[in-house]
Amino acid sequence: MRLAKMKNKNLIVKILFSLCLLSGIVLTICIAQVISRGTTLQSYTVKASTANIPHEETSKAMKFEIPILMYHYIRVVDNPDDKTGINLSVAPDKFSEQLDYLEEEGYHTINFRDVLAGSIPEKPVILTFDDGYEDFYTSAYPELKKRNMTAVSYVITGKTSNRYLAKEQIRELSNSGIEIGSHTLSHLSLSLLGDEKAEKEISLSKQVLEEIIGQEIISFCYPAGRFNAKTVELVKKSGYDFATTTKAGLANFENPLVLSRYRMNANTNISNYLK
Repeated sequence: MRLAKMKNKNLIVKILFSLCLLSGIVLTICIAQVISRGTTLQSYTVKASTANIPHEETSKAMKFEIPILMYHYIRVVDNPDDKTGINLSVAPDKFSEQLDYLEEEGYHTINFRDVLAGSIPEKPVILTFDDGYEDFYTSAYPELKKRNMTAVSYVITGKTSNRYLAKEQIRELSNSGIEIGSHTLSHLSLSLLGDEKAEKEISLSKQVLEEIIGQEIISFCYPAGRFNAKTVELVKKSGYDFATTTKAGLANFENPLVLSRYRMNANTNISNYLK
């Protein structure tokens, strides 16, 4: 009788153990399915956060797309024959309207520091301004500040005329939440340079800007959008986490050193790129 009771007890223990094991397997499968779905942010799917991830590992974790808008001048071009100037310019009043549109449609401006920290809200957008023109400070920055918005200003460190940002302005912008990025020393076409010259343009501009603002420069912009595999290698070697091109399209952050952008000019309808 005692032997039979012991057998029954052992049987019950085995059954309970099997049920616990089965429940654990089912729970693990459910969790894995939830994680694999990711977190959907409107049309942008974020499958992993970059928070607390070492810089060299960020590209492995960034499985999402964000629209990046490319600006140059924020000014009025009076000469209708100046096709290049028109193509590179957005009038201040139109720029203000575009920022209003972003607010009305629920978009949130972020920069690459936010991306690196994993701080990506719903409907994110990144505003970039190439060349470091002085009118970014006088025309764009006040409108951004008024709306508590951020942006990325790509500075050519070798340009020192009054057409370009002064060191004091660069420092003020950085202290006010505008990200400063590198656009090389001289705005030369990097893919046409020798390795040594290209590396100098890429790495020294980073050092100069870091001395000005007192913090690390994490983003880079290829002058005129010209780059090749070696250029990308040099950008990575110099310690940048992100680099933007002039290739049109939605930026895929699985390839953070070749990010696409949408060009903004006098005739751009911003709603075509933000839906």
